[in-house]
Amino acid sequence: MKRLVLVLAVSMFSVFQGASAQVPSNLEAPPDIGLALHVDVPGAGNYDLYEYGFIAELQFRDWVAHPWGYAITIGYGDWSVDKNAKRPGAALYDFSGSLEVIPFGGSLLLKAYTGPEWSVIVDAGIRYMANDSNIKARNRDEGGTRKIDVNIGDAVLFTGAVSADYAVSADLIWSLGVGYRYDISRGSLSTEFGSGRDSIMESFFFETALRLPF
Repeated sequence: MKRLVLVLAVSMFSVFQGASAQVPSNLEAPPDIGLALHVDVPGAGNYDLYEYGFIAELQFRDWVAHPWGYAITIGYGDWSVDKNAKRPGAALYDFSGSLEVIPFGGSLLLKAYTGPEWSVIVDAGIRYMANDSNIKARNRDEGGTRKIDVNIGDAVLFTGAVSADYAVSADLIWSLGVGYRYDISRGSLSTEFGSGRDSIMESFFFETALRLPF
């Protein structure tokens, strides 16, 4: 997992550099790079596998033709399992552990409002979720107290969000936002006893970020 994070981070940095050098930016809105923190609240009750999630995301944004722009992102996070989840099936219960996630992808951006200090941004994008499961559960068919590994495959999610940018200074932007993730392609769920129902990562999320224009 750590090696994958390093490879992806290097790749994304190269993309940032190439995008900044090759795509002309709108002079009124310079590109920026920032760190965003997400708190995810799964939206399907205990029929999804997760209780809450945290993601830190490195984001590069560029505004190529006002009011339009794009973002390229990569992140790392941890989604805590819901102990009483029902979605994976009746045989699995008493869940514990968490899911490590590496989301990366891109978004189309629209500046819906631009003021002297505040801007409102609409974000629509795709995230590929590279997942590494540390989840365990008991199996009713087996009995006893032994817990088995629950494997979760990678997923693809649509991400929509609305955020407000506040220009703290010429060199610092603070953002607050709210968004929603929806499964385009769900990750598979399996154990040593076979496959279960697919993992659901549908969720609402809240975002705060600090960005540095350049």
